Amino acid sequence: MTTTDADRLAADGIPLTLGGREVRVRYTLRSWKEAEDRFESLANVLGLMRGLIGIQDDQAVEVKKEVGTVVPLLWCGLLHEGLTLDQVYDLGVIRDLRLYVDAIVAAVSEGTPGPGRGNDGAGAVDSPGPTTTTSSPSATAAVMATSGV
Repeated sequence: MTTTDADRLAADGIPLTLGGREVRVRYTLRSWKEAEDRFESLANVLGLMRGLIGIQDDQAVEVKKEVGTVVPLLWCGLLHEGLTLDQVYDLGVIRDLRLYVDAIVAAVSEGTPGPGRGNDGAGAVDSPGPTTTTSSPSATAAVMATSGV
């Protein structure tokens, strides 16, 4: 089955419980614009994501402030939920930081086409799936590698 651009636009997002409320992490153009503005460039955003999951390559950026990186990236994927950045900080818990990273990676994979695959989309190959918020580090690394992140 081929994932089309329309499928990516209509993606449900990745379910996540935040402060007892179920939300869906989904990246829209507005999400990417906010992330780009917050982290200076889209290349920086993608490099930070690679650094968060431990990919060691020229594109990875060392993450010196993990909470200060993960929570704003998560918030960008929750803009459609109407939450403020402060609310995401207040609702989140430190023990779930890796869960947030996994949700970010899965949502990016679900909604972003991979390099050289046309309309197959990153979510169509090596994705943990739209209902999964946890994955092994190797599975997460595979998703990031194949999605071009």
